[in-house]
This record gives sequence, structure tokens and C-alpha cells, in this order.
Amino acid sequence: MYENPRSTGVVISYGRFRFLDVGDLSGQPLFDLACPKDLIGSVDVYLVAHHGGPDVADPATFAAFKPRVAVMTNGIKKGGALETYQGLHHAPGLEDVWQLHVSAVAGDSNFAAKYVANLDESTAHWIKLEANSDGSFRAFNRRTGKWKNYAPRFVE
Repeated sequence: MYENPRSTGVVISYGRFRFLDVGDLSGQPLFDLACPKDLIGSVDVYLVAHHGGPDVADPATFAAFKPRVAVMTNGIKKGGALETYQGLHHAPGLEDVWQLHVSAVAGDSNFAAKYVANLDESTAHWIKLEANSDGSFRAFNRRTGKWKNYAPRFVE
């Protein structure tokens, strides 16, 4: 049987910061986390399921998780489906999407190059996240050597 719908996911909380990684979860089990009842709630960072393949492009999951930032662990030819990119471009409240690679199939739907770690297959750069208990966090693109800071979502 196909193993991706059997993936185990985690929500990691550090104070007010929340990070969601559901591995390769896809299809109905992924959708079940969001509908009919939202079992996850809002997260600061969502590691997009299944490398951003077409089977995770459901707008309902993006709307339910309400990520401020998404990270796509795609390759140039693995994952990074056009449907997923289009869904992320329309996800309410999403500030940025960080990609490991430019997606060949996403074309103009790829996100800004400053958020892409690898523009071709000749490099192996990475993206790093650092979180603070107040809910603030920052992301680093090894290719560009630049950080981006994100303030806490909710400030008291």
C-alpha cells in the first residue's frame, strides 16, 4: 500500500512559536487534519507536506493551518507542483514561502529568488530557522547569506 498517507506529523511548540511538519502526509489523511474540524490550528511555520507535490495543494489545509511562513523542501523536479505554488500564492495571511530549489514545473509561480536556496542542481544550500519563545523567529538562506526576521504574531 502507498505509504505517504501513513506519515506521522508533529507540531513543535516553543513558547508561542508553532511549527508544523507532517512529513509526506497527503490525500485524505492530510485533509482530515483541517476538515471538517481543524485539528491543528494556526502555525507560524508550515513545512509543506510531501515536498509540495500536487496531492497536498488543497487550499483548505493552507487556510486551516494559517501559516505565516511556508517552507517547501522540493527539488527542481521533485515536488514543487504548480498547483501547490498557486495555492500558496493565494493562502490568506501567508507572508513568505522559502524553497529549497526553484521548481521547473512551477515556472512563474516560483517565489522570489531571495527565498530560494538553490537556483539549479549544481549547489546544495539550505534554509535555517531559529525560533524564540515569544513567537518571533527568523529564516536564513545559505545561498544569499541573508536572514529575514519575523515578529511575534500576537503581541500583548
